[in-house]
Amino acid sequence: MERILPILKKVSEVSSFAETPPVILEGVTELLDGCGGFVTLLRDGRCLDHGILDGQVLPLKERGWLEEVIGKDGPILIKASSPLPDPLTHLSDKGIGSMVAAPLKGEGFSGAVAIFRREEAFDGDDLRTLSTLSACLSPVLEKVLIQEELKGLRSYWRGILQSIRDGVCVTDEQCRVIMCNQAFREMVGMRPDGRDCADVISALGIEELSCCSILDGKGRFEKRFRYRDRHLHLSVFPMEGGKGVVGILRDVTDEERLKESLLQSEKLAAVGTLVSGVAHELNNPLTSVIGYSQLLLSKDLDEGLRKAIERIAHEAERASKIVQRLLILGRRRAPERIFTEIKEIIGGVVDAFREKLEEKGIELRLSIADDLPLVMVDPVQFRQVLSSLLINAVEAIREAGGEGFIEVVAGRVPFEDGEGVEIVFRDSGPGVPSKIRGRIFEPFFTTKDVGKGTGLGLSTAYSIVKDHGGDLFLKESNEGATFVIHLPPAERGGGKERGGRRILAVDDETNILELVEGILVPAGYEVDKARGGKEALEKVERGDYDLILLDVKMPVMSGIEFYRRLEEIRPELCRRVIFLTGDVVSRETMEFVKRSGRPLLAKPFQMEDLLKAVSNFFK
Repeated sequence: MERILPILKKVSEVSSFAETPPVILEGVTELLDGCGGFVTLLRDGRCLDHGILDGQVLPLKERGWLEEVIGKDGPILIKASSPLPDPLTHLSDKGIGSMVAAPLKGEGFSGAVAIFRREEAFDGDDLRTLSTLSACLSPVLEKVLIQEELKGLRSYWRGILQSIRDGVCVTDEQCRVIMCNQAFREMVGMRPDGRDCADVISALGIEELSCCSILDGKGRFEKRFRYRDRHLHLSVFPMEGGKGVVGILRDVTDEERLKESLLQSEKLAAVGTLVSGVAHELNNPLTSVIGYSQLLLSKDLDEGLRKAIERIAHEAERASKIVQRLLILGRRRAPERIFTEIKEIIGGVVDAFREKLEEKGIELRLSIADDLPLVMVDPVQFRQVLSSLLINAVEAIREAGGEGFIEVVAGRVPFEDGEGVEIVFRDSGPGVPSKIRGRIFEPFFTTKDVGKGTGLGLSTAYSIVKDHGGDLFLKESNEGATFVIHLPPAERGGGKERGGRRILAVDDETNILELVEGILVPAGYEVDKARGGKEALEKVERGDYDLILLDVKMPVMSGIEFYRRLEEIRPELCRRVIFLTGDVVSRETMEFVKRSGRPLLAKPFQMEDLLKAVSNFFK
């Protein structure tokens, strides 16, 4: 046994199971005075072997006979008088005359060891020695295999631990840190390995936590706190069996920022709801103040009285602008769809850009046909569309060298229901590469460097034009880029030509009705008034009107209810409606007006705005 122990010790000291065959073979060959031999181990379908004869590596290609050895309960002896097994007969040519072999069996592996001699035959003592050795080797090999697997598992789990974005820290039973991942070290800004848990807690500034109390089974500890410039969430709990404490540290900075953003959005939504109610209540009286002051200013007044009324008008408009700023603060703006001379919008946008562009060496050419048909658009949104296309053209020219021209041409274009408007933007830039033409209207798509563009300009313009029932597209061009806008013709009401045009004004406030009458009658229109939807319904059942100016938010019967009844009893009059409303931020109102396809003029409005909307309707 004393001769066996050194072999067992050497085998137990190897770091890998694959390294055991040569160590085993060397020890057993020396132990049994053999001239060579081999060791084969089978593990997980893999074969680990090593063969030696007279100090030289012995290649063994045939090992089928090992299955017989492994199947035995003990060693086998082949004497010199017996032939070697068929797969090993070639060893007879090398003078091998006797062989002893024994199985190696254990948890997770199997195998065999065989030793050769040339002249002196193996005897019973050799057989017993090999039997003892093989019996002792099995548990040693099991230990090597377990250690290797534990090492692999340790490496595997360490890899998983390091891959986790959360910080993980583990202590032993004495609350000393025995393991933590890189994420934990980075969050706390120190290497806590080997330190007392209390040191780490103190560094984080958490006074109410004691790892020892957690270890004693007093539940788990959780806390959100701010550390340096980050928001962290710490969760500490005992390991099962009281072997230590585990701490999980999570960076929740983005989550906290999202919460703050959502809270801010909720606040803005609340502000928006409050503002929308206030705006509606203010818009009607402001409409009266602004309208009546403008009516008075249209008359002959002495200088002192005129100045006083001008001051009233100025302050009312100032109040109106304050309401509009509040709407912007609440993320809401009063959208309008009114009959519009698109020529004025195009000219205004081009004039706003012209001077600055000419200073940069960019020539701005403008050509607008005189007889463009009316379109129904939101002027603010459409100025945004035209500005986006001009800015896009300017940036393209700057990429091509900084000088060139932008040409804006507006004319007529045929639609199924008449002639609409075509607006063409052509620039002398490098053009749009064919590989990205299909993506230029996608949200967030941009060819600019990071931080130099959002990719929302063209996509927003495209959405606005489509929302107006039109189209925006890129046209094939040999030079530069050519963007084209098509806007459908406005659906007019089919009213009479100037003279004898009869208008029904519907509102629940007498002041507004009298104001509308005071503005339109001097302009040659005949105005009938209805105080509310119910009275208006009775009037349209008895008579005919060329235009209906309809408020939306009214008691008893709202403008929406009136319009729906109108669709049932006088559908032809629905095409003769212009909505006038101070309820400019209600989603229900805006969605209804949009579905109706009728123009909207938001209160408070200027006298000239009302006159222009009515005049354009009858053109």
